[in-house]
Amino acid sequence: MPRSSSEFVNVERPRTNSRVFVHTRWDAIPVAAALLHCAYFFGMFYLFPRVPLWVMFILGFIYSVSISWNINGISHNFIHNPYFRSPLLNRLFSIMESITVGFSQIFLRMHSYAPSQRQRGPPR
Repeated sequence: MPRSSSEFVNVERPRTNSRVFVHTRWDAIPVAAALLHCAYFFGMFYLFPRVPLWVMFILGFIYSVSISWNINGISHNFIHNPYFRSPLLNRLFSIMESITVGFSQIFLRMHSYAPSQRQRGPPR
């Protein structure tokens, strides 16, 4: 059954003339948040022998909550919409994210795409 043209919605995608980012310069915000999260992760290793255990418990709790923010926000968006024009920068960002959250971005991508694969059914 043909659809009328009034049923379709025209969505304009944001465009950028950035040499670094693919979609928009606003992608700098999640990239900066990911870099801060990675710095926080390595900062905990630096602080471990230098601060009391109760401070590490607080920092560890903050880190555990920030993993959720990173996975559900930054990493999930990156899987569906890579941030950078350069494949090398995308690969390096993926490696950094894998180290920061503690598991591979490839695993997260497979987990993210699994529901749509199940809906389609087995390959024919």
